[in-house]
Amino acid sequence: MPALLSRLGALIGPAAVAGVLLLALAQPLRAGTLEGQVVGPDGSPRPNVRIDLFGPQKRVTVTDQNGRFVVKAAGGTYRIRFSKHPRQTEQRASIPKSGKTERRFKVDW
Repeated sequence: MPALLSRLGALIGPAAVAGVLLLALAQPLRAGTLEGQVVGPDGSPRPNVRIDLFGPQKRVTVTDQNGRFVVKAAGGTYRIRFSKHPRQTEQRASIPKSGKTERRFKVDW
């Protein structure tokens, strides 16, 4: 690789090589979407539940009045914490690198 960069630098100049490297390194993370609903044991929606995602990126959101939420994040596997004082539950979910995943999360409270 160093020989290739040296040869490329001789052809187009060191500044251009640096620019190409910066562009290659600065590619944005590809984001997917997780859409979901948090429900209780009886299937009823849980509004105002805080959702913390831990994984390739950290995200925080809150469910709406129907227990629904939408979060965009880099693709990967996440540990998800659902909390509404004083209760808390953790589950896992995967977010695709692009596109969306839709899930229903059941909490025991």
